Amino acid sequence: MQAIDPEVLYQVFRHSYSPHGQERRQAEAFLQQAAFRPGLLPALLHVTNAAQEVPIRQAAAIQLKNQLRLWDAAGDSGSYSEEDKAPIRRELVESLAAAVGEKGVRVQLVECFRLVALYDFPDRWPGIVQRLLGGLCSEQRAQTMCSLLLFRQLFKLLETRSAERRGELQALAAQCMPTLLQLSPVLAKAASAKSQEAFEMLKLVLKCFYSATRMALPEQVQKDIQHWMELLLTVSEWQLETPATGLEREVQEASCEVKCRKWVFQILLRFYQKHCHMRRVAEGMEAFAKAWNDAYEVPVARVCLKEACAGPQGTWAPKRSLSLALLCLAEACRREAAFQALKPNLQLLLEHGIFPQVRFGEAELQLWQEDPEELLRELTSACDSDSEPHQAAIELVERLLLYHHKEILLPLLHFCRQHLETEANDPAACSNQDGALVLLGLMVEYLVELDPTQMEEVEARRKRKGTQRKAQQSVSVEELISRYVRPAMTSPAAFLRLRGAWCLGNFAQKAPKLGRPGVAAGACCDCLRMLADQELPVRVLAASCLESLLQREDDEVSSAVGMQLAPAMESLLRTLGEVQSEEVGSALQRLVEAFPYEVVPFAAQLVSGLARQFCLSSSKDEEDDDADESEMSSAGALATIISVLQACSGLQRPEDPREQERRSTLFANLAEPLMPVVAKTLRPDGIDFLEEGLYMVTYLTAFCALPMPANLWGPFPRLFQAICGRSTASLQLPEPLENGWAPDHMGSILDPLLNYIARGPVDVILSGSWTEGNMSYAEMVFCMVKKVLQVGGLGAEQDAAAAVELGSAIFIYAAPPAADNWLAPYLCEFWTRLSGEIGTTELRRALLVAFATLLWYNPERFLQCTEETGFSAQIFEAWLQKISVVQRLRHRKVTLLALLQLFRLGCAQALPSSVAQGLPHLLRALAMQSKEIIRLRQKGSNNDDESEHSQSEDEDVKGAAVEEILQKLQKLPDNVDDDNSEAESELEGMEPDGKIIDFQAQRPSRLDGIEELAVLRQMLREALFDSMSPR
Repeated sequence: MQAIDPEVLYQVFRHSYSPHGQERRQAEAFLQQAAFRPGLLPALLHVTNAAQEVPIRQAAAIQLKNQLRLWDAAGDSGSYSEEDKAPIRRELVESLAAAVGEKGVRVQLVECFRLVALYDFPDRWPGIVQRLLGGLCSEQRAQTMCSLLLFRQLFKLLETRSAERRGELQALAAQCMPTLLQLSPVLAKAASAKSQEAFEMLKLVLKCFYSATRMALPEQVQKDIQHWMELLLTVSEWQLETPATGLEREVQEASCEVKCRKWVFQILLRFYQKHCHMRRVAEGMEAFAKAWNDAYEVPVARVCLKEACAGPQGTWAPKRSLSLALLCLAEACRREAAFQALKPNLQLLLEHGIFPQVRFGEAELQLWQEDPEELLRELTSACDSDSEPHQAAIELVERLLLYHHKEILLPLLHFCRQHLETEANDPAACSNQDGALVLLGLMVEYLVELDPTQMEEVEARRKRKGTQRKAQQSVSVEELISRYVRPAMTSPAAFLRLRGAWCLGNFAQKAPKLGRPGVAAGACCDCLRMLADQELPVRVLAASCLESLLQREDDEVSSAVGMQLAPAMESLLRTLGEVQSEEVGSALQRLVEAFPYEVVPFAAQLVSGLARQFCLSSSKDEEDDDADESEMSSAGALATIISVLQACSGLQRPEDPREQERRSTLFANLAEPLMPVVAKTLRPDGIDFLEEGLYMVTYLTAFCALPMPANLWGPFPRLFQAICGRSTASLQLPEPLENGWAPDHMGSILDPLLNYIARGPVDVILSGSWTEGNMSYAEMVFCMVKKVLQVGGLGAEQDAAAAVELGSAIFIYAAPPAADNWLAPYLCEFWTRLSGEIGTTELRRALLVAFATLLWYNPERFLQCTEETGFSAQIFEAWLQKISVVQRLRHRKVTLLALLQLFRLGCAQALPSSVAQGLPHLLRALAMQSKEIIRLRQKGSNNDDESEHSQSEDEDVKGAAVEEILQKLQKLPDNVDDDNSEAESELEGMEPDGKIIDFQAQRPSRLDGIEELAVLRQMLREALFDSMSPR
């Protein structure tokens, strides 16, 4: 293939900017087809260097970057030869040095260097470090800047390597860190004179240092730590002038000077948190950590204190460096020497470092007015404390309380009281009250310990142990709530109402008691009123507070909420319609769980709102900044929907047909808004919510009217595709998922599939079809069973057992001869699986019960199939040998009925010879199952069904066994209740919150109408009569 001429490539890039569409399209087509052509990489680098037009140089650099992503590619599509790669390694550094002044080109070439280094450094790129070191020592600033940019990329490439692969980073540090250290004072001196170029270079030095020391300290850094610390402390002491306007502040925040400062405090925090933390320090680094702490623990704390309290000094601390300084101080709280150095300045730190950051300020007020939803996101989500001074200040307060609450708690409470007792008649006073409420909310856990009414049990334990509590000032939680929190909740200032709700929520979570009777109810009523507040953020925080109050399971709170349930639900639903909020969704879920019957009238409105919230949240791109928050919001919405469905499924009078009809109508109304939700969960990209989607389908199909409405059959093909795949026009599956994307979820998919079979009704399964997939429903069920049974391995056997139960269900619900055509295929699949390797009792039991079900369904057809396939003797031998694993009463029932079918055919001498030979063994099994069923019926215990008790299969059944069983049957009452005597430990109806929903009760089968003991009694009587009749 002919090599690409750089001049031709240059003309192609020129045409890509042509005003003529045809020329642009031709240029784009050429570039798309040029991959892996000889000479392409050198030609792209040549155009990047030689073109006069900056846009063309930048376009060539971008194309070069895209091609270098294929640097190490190998395959049918092609690859780049060493002949093409060598010029890139040889010329890339010089190209970047020439483009240092052109940021658009420079950024692309730096990325090109990273891509080449990713594959070739260090083994296939010898001499690159020495070449970059030469650039650092060069008198040409472009060469120095180029080397710094590229050293940064090399360090970043190696920084996160594991300990056993850290040798390359050690070698790189040993080679270049001394040179970087020599360069740093020169750059620092120039930067102190406000040279922006020096600031940018110094920033790169600091970034290299951070990457070199992120995971461990290279030996070279340990040797030179004194000089490096001098540099860091020097830069941290530089003062910044306060920007005059908000716009100037934004510009300054993005400057290299501010970024240098940020990297300094980032490095100091890393030393505090890891390298010199005596519990986290790497093995063998203890001596270094102790020496560093002795020398720098206190100076670093003082530098950070100065940064945190920059305001009184007339200087300015940028957001990032301020946040990092506050986090350093939080780490200093656990260090005795550092804390003792800070202790005289704690009041200064509180007033000028912490308090201005935690209180509501002008920026928050502006955000509230411009974008209240964004404000909510900041208030309710976990912000990055590395970049948010508010969150960093909160972490500092939490650390102070954790390690030094005995010293600072009461002074901090006194500080809060001063602000809370000042009349809030101006914005500044309101802001101060907000900050005081934040601090008060953070102190709750420790204030509770000073409230005598909260500590009665603790005091009782102390008395029993003979110890006494040291006298100290007491605090009343009731007084704090009544005097400060509740007045804030009714303040004219919206942000104070919001903060009051947040603070009350903290008390509700952490205080065993809120006060005397009436206090909790009064606070709860305030919270309920706030649900209808005019301001959206207030309503959302009130919802969060309500959830915290309901979590207490306090009768007083429940009574107060119950009296206002209707308006509370309406307010929450209205808020949910305005904003996607996990807090509102969680409050709704808590209300549903606390008042299951009372919320049913709101079910349709609730489900519609929650379904809309889920669809909006789940439609967000995974790369969105708030994707995690949306996922949590989606999960909360689904959990609440399931709670609503669970509440709606209950009946106060289950035997009342009108209540049953009302429930069916309600679920029919719920199906419409839920179908889009179900559709989103029953697809590969919704697998995170598959379980919730299956719960919804199970509820809708279990409690709908019969026959099942047409719209509820929509999910059935999706369940099939989850197991077996098969793309359709409405759901195209990626090629790797063409054969199914969730066959390992058969256990969860079983319940809705059983509902389709039982309530479809089964006639629809046997006669209906999936038009788009060109398959009958019965064929789809068989394919699902077959697919899961063929998956090998011990871990797949639980799903295989579920598949066996699914296949058996066809014959439980269908009356012969409706499913006769499917008996042979299922029988062959079940026998193939049983004759293979089985590791679990669960699967073996399921298969044995399946054989019993098929035999009971149509014994003549069953025996015909086994005779035709020639495994009659083997299947009955295997069945009787392992029949002891059948323990549950409902399984014993179908087994007994199957044995009775054989007994009937035996009496009529209609058994095949291969089966007739084993008739004595069948009689023994019949006797054993009969005795066990009688024992379980008489015992009537719900805990005994899973016992290991069973009679030995080899037990000798004497000739009088039949008469003995008949005598027992005659003594047994005729009206024994199946449901009460059947003791199962199955969790198939277990909900996430532990409540059991009896889905099986919604699937009555032909078996339920059969009294197996009555059938046994009748058959035995007939057998005895025949045996005593003269022949």
